[in-house]
Amino acid sequence: MQKSKKEILFILFSFIILGMFVLASKFYNIYKVNTINTLITDIYTHPLQVSNASLTIELELYKIRHNIKYISLIQDNKEILSLIKEIKESEKIIDTNFKIIELNILGKEGKNLYKKVFQLYKYSKFKRNQIITLIHNNKTNNAIEKIKNNSTIYFKKLSMQAKELYLYAKNKADDFKKNSDEIYNDFLSSMIIIGFVLVSMFVFVTYFVIKRISKHMSNSDKLTTELISKQNELINKQNELETIIMEAPNPIMVHNETGKIMMLNKVWEQLTGYTYNEINTIDKWVNKAYGDKQDIIKNKITNLYSLKEKADQDKYDIKTKDGRTIIWRFSAAPLGLINGKRTVISTALDITELKQKDDLIVIQSRYAAMGEMLSMIAHQWRQPLSVISMHVNNILLDLELDEIKEKELSNTSYSILHQITYLSNTIEDFKNFFIKDNTKEEFLLEDIFEDTQKIISASLNSHFVSLDIQYDKNIKIIINKRELVQVLINLITNAKDAFLEHKKDVEKRIQINAKEEENTLKITVCDNGGGIDENIIDKIFDPYFSTKKSLNGTGLGLYMCKTIVTQHFNGNISVKNTSEGACFEIVLIK
Repeated sequence: MQKSKKEILFILFSFIILGMFVLASKFYNIYKVNTINTLITDIYTHPLQVSNASLTIELELYKIRHNIKYISLIQDNKEILSLIKEIKESEKIIDTNFKIIELNILGKEGKNLYKKVFQLYKYSKFKRNQIITLIHNNKTNNAIEKIKNNSTIYFKKLSMQAKELYLYAKNKADDFKKNSDEIYNDFLSSMIIIGFVLVSMFVFVTYFVIKRISKHMSNSDKLTTELISKQNELINKQNELETIIMEAPNPIMVHNETGKIMMLNKVWEQLTGYTYNEINTIDKWVNKAYGDKQDIIKNKITNLYSLKEKADQDKYDIKTKDGRTIIWRFSAAPLGLINGKRTVISTALDITELKQKDDLIVIQSRYAAMGEMLSMIAHQWRQPLSVISMHVNNILLDLELDEIKEKELSNTSYSILHQITYLSNTIEDFKNFFIKDNTKEEFLLEDIFEDTQKIISASLNSHFVSLDIQYDKNIKIIINKRELVQVLINLITNAKDAFLEHKKDVEKRIQINAKEEENTLKITVCDNGGGIDENIIDKIFDPYFSTKKSLNGTGLGLYMCKTIVTQHFNGNISVKNTSEGACFEIVLIK
């Protein structure tokens, strides 16, 4: 009797330890989520805001420099006053962004760098005010002379200093990213270890109880009452174990090969909004949570019943009952045969907040791309503006010589209107590129390549880079058109930059090929720019990693390409070196 009491106490003590492990894991989960939230806040308040403010300052400084130079080229006082007004507006924007940097920049080095840039900006502003005062006092010639002597050097210094602020914020972001990855990996490892310990303790206690019950069943009839008591005790402990699973901090589902869901814990129901009765079969679950992807997900779940050991799965978007989308990373392990059916336990880790951190980096990369877009607009506008200017000069000359002819004037006017329409269409193309649109529709591949060429062709022509695209004009794909154009522009721009940095004297060629293979579409973007250093080729899709020697590389372009292709399109992107250069391959599921 004394021995039986010891065994009961041992079992109770084991379940108490299990309960303590569950509580400890819950508090640990809260602590790690809070730490990750703090990191996300730091990323937003320092690197993102400071780097965006620095890029804005650079853009406005470029506008001021352009307007100051233009003042020296025109004689019309009305236009000069208009340019001065634009300069003042740019200065207001710069002042606002300097305040943002002052409030958010971290570290003594960053604050000293901010003071240095701000002092140089104040001095250049003082010089500009002198020039504007001379203009207001009708001393335009003196102002122009001062522009020619002083404007260039101060703007170059300011641009370099603003770029240093951006790079400082980028380095801080690298540190935050590294810390975030370490916290996430530590968190994931801890959850796996805790789960393994809990399951091991459950198996050990269950084995011990069953062994003792089996021993008592072989005794005489006088032990029947005690055996019944032990069986009831086992049932109670199983109920306790179910309670532990139900209260576990991570979503847990137990399901078998017939498609029946045997158990669903509270966290699963709380995060998705669905009760057990609403999703008590795999069919109901995948229909509600995955929508049009349910057939693909159901096939993957079917494959789980053949597992021999624990396996990590991909991350998936889950649609909740209230219409939200959350992101879970799944793991699964076999439980063997239960009631003659192969049974699997699936656990999930909610990584929605971590995914939002990646989205912030993608937003930052789009801002970084605006400078390149402005350069492309300048290339597109150069020729039509020259044509318009030539026509206007011809009209003025004819007026001065009194040789104006109605027919020639009409033809010239129509030509000017044609060029203005081209300018307007160019702006529309670039505006559409930056409009946020997450919808997916069916497009001809030909339309996607045409939109890409509209944006990039002028920039390529100005650098003598040829673009050859080979594809079947009948290929169709359901996709977010704007995002695929964005990926193609990034890859083409990277190839162009490689020519500018490495291959000066070659015939610069970029080759794009697209072809269908079964239910996939493969797009390759290859160049003859010399390739990528094999020591770093595995890192080029990492955020903030740049191969460009100049200060123009943000390290976000290829990371954004990978994010769009893998997460938005559920595809894959890879790179390899060929005998002539680099070759990127995009694989999309049709």
